[in-house]
Amino acid sequence: HFKVPTHFKENVTLGNWVRKIRASHRAGTIKERLTQDAINELNSIGFTWDLYEDHFNTMFQELIEFKRKHGHCHVENDNTDNPDLVKWVR
Repeated sequence: HFKVPTHFKENVTLGNWVRKIRASHRAGTIKERLTQDAINELNSIGFTWDLYEDHFNTMFQELIEFKRKHGHCHVENDNTDNPDLVKWVR
């Protein structure tokens, strides 16, 4: 995946551009900012359009894996194997 953080200190210009592109995508105005070819190119490198959806999908896959290992989805608060999963399921 191509996950440039919103506040990308190593390249502020890139971080700002990505933030604007993602906002346009959420607003449904992405085609006003980018050509279809540019959108296709970003898709081809695995650009992450929606960080929230991406995070949900990642954590959901981790929950599936947890259930596969343990036979249930009850992630205890003291589970140290995956503290991010603990936070997510709260």
